[in-house]
Amino acid sequence: MRDFLLLKFLPISISVFLLVVFLDQNQREVPVKVFFGNPFHFNLTLIIIFSAALGAAITILSFWMIKRMQDKLKKRKETEI
Repeated sequence: MRDFLLLKFLPISISVFLLVVFLDQNQREVPVKVFFGNPFHFNLTLIIIFSAALGAAITILSFWMIKRMQDKLKKRKETEI
């Protein structure tokens, strides 16, 4: 039972604690000006989460595009031989 608590419960509880602290400490509203016009006010937490999600999406898309290009080059080489 002790191993179960150390392996499952402790990492989850630490992660939830850090998430709550992160959300609590970053409640400051920050003006965001995209291109032109008046700035919008968003919570810093939302900006950080959105930026992380956007970065992850761009990374996944980049890996997918590189894999697709490599597959196309591999097929082209196979048809030439």
